[in-house]
Amino acid sequence: MKDRRASLQRVLPFQDNLKGEGCILLYTDGASRGNPGESGIGVVIKGSEGQIIEEISEYIGVATNNRAEYIALIEGLEAVIRLKGVHGPRLPGRQTGFTVHGLRILSDSELLVKQLNGQYKVKDSNLRGLYNKVFILLSEFESRTGSRIEIGHIPREYNKEADRLANKAIDIKVRRRTRSRPDDRSGDFHCGITGEESPSSTGQGAP
Repeated sequence: MKDRRASLQRVLPFQDNLKGEGCILLYTDGASRGNPGESGIGVVIKGSEGQIIEEISEYIGVATNNRAEYIALIEGLEAVIRLKGVHGPRLPGRQTGFTVHGLRILSDSELLVKQLNGQYKVKDSNLRGLYNKVFILLSEFESRTGSRIEIGHIPREYNKEADRLANKAIDIKVRRRTRSRPDDRSGDFHCGITGEESPSSTGQGAP
């Protein structure tokens, strides 16, 4: 299969070249408790001045951490394209007058970033379809805006907002599931306490 990067020339490693008005910052993160396990995604879209344009927090079921990272990016790119609109470079609503000159994608997943930059090959067939979907969306964004696109790896501590949203989605799902379980009752006595297991820390691992 032809590498979709060949048809998209403006996806570049993070170079800190996208500054000033019109740069969209897209922070994404995927969380998986168990890898594979209960998973969620978090997305934060910001304007060039740091103003939050949109946030996404979504539970995605059982997945690996790497798959969750890709799904988070796909959801983020789709949201950016929706915000921008099909025609013209201006964002709707309160962002009227915000002209898109560039898109900077920021993730704490080294694997995701290096695969998209072409430094790593996508060896897992389960990720190949998601990888291709990312480049379809990047091509769509570029064709509509003519904007420069950069993608870069950032330390986890600089991606706390997206991480919080990813884990929030898992927490909400687990709480709802726990509340829906019937109490363990025997006669007039309730023996034992039912509670949530302590979630494992979100880890980065092979799918």
